[in-house]
Amino acid sequence: METNNNSNDNIEKSFKSWFKIMWQNFFIQLFVGFFTILIIELFNFDWCVNAFNDAKSDGIPATIFACFGLALPLAGALIVGYKGLWQYWRDLMTGKNR
Repeated sequence: METNNNSNDNIEKSFKSWFKIMWQNFFIQLFVGFFTILIIELFNFDWCVNAFNDAKSDGIPATIFACFGLALPLAGALIVGYKGLWQYWRDLMTGKNR
């Protein structure tokens, strides 16, 4: 891995700078979208259980698609939160290139 010390010298280490960079890269929009859908799923948990049970009665392919559909917001929020919001910022501050 190459380290470029000049890249992090001109980046301000503040919340305003973090928010500006994350907004430009669409990481915040993706995270908010996934997190909002996850919260909606949690508040409508009965609907999620009923959708899973209905898919289970339709067969194995429908059950697999229902599982993926219900797990997508959680997986998306975790992946974007870690890789986009946290790891990208840490790499930017230390000058790492991946």
